[in-house]
Amino acid sequence: MLEMGGADESVAAKVARLLDTEEIRRLVVDYARHMNEKDFSAYARLFAEEGEWVGGPYRAVGHAAIEEMVRGMVGPFMAPEPFGDIHIDANAVIDLEGDRATGRAGWIFVVRGEGGAPVIDKIGHYDDEYIREDGSWRFKRRESFIDLPPSP
Repeated sequence: MLEMGGADESVAAKVARLLDTEEIRRLVVDYARHMNEKDFSAYARLFAEEGEWVGGPYRAVGHAAIEEMVRGMVGPFMAPEPFGDIHIDANAVIDLEGDRATGRAGWIFVVRGEGGAPVIDKIGHYDDEYIREDGSWRFKRRESFIDLPPSP
């Protein structure tokens, strides 16, 4: 259940919290969309200027480094063509505190199996930190964890 800040919180403040939460949910959706479209420049711009992506052996800080990192995943970990594999983010939980927020979202990575049929490759989650930067919500830090690895 979304915390609304108590009985003393004004309607305007409650609406502002809902709008902030929705903007962050859109950020999470856009993350997967840009990944699926292989638009790595747009993907990197979802992060704050000094935003950080961490996962396994990977760590990148800043737009250029994040874009370079994800481009380097094409081939070994991801198909080169748009929608050659599908990244799904789901069930985002967001906790707001002013111009910062934290959250957790699940993810599923789907690849093409025999005959092009979709096959779940792995499942995990993100622990997120968000920040409002220049009036828009961005990822301050996104850390990826694999909860169910691919089968050997």
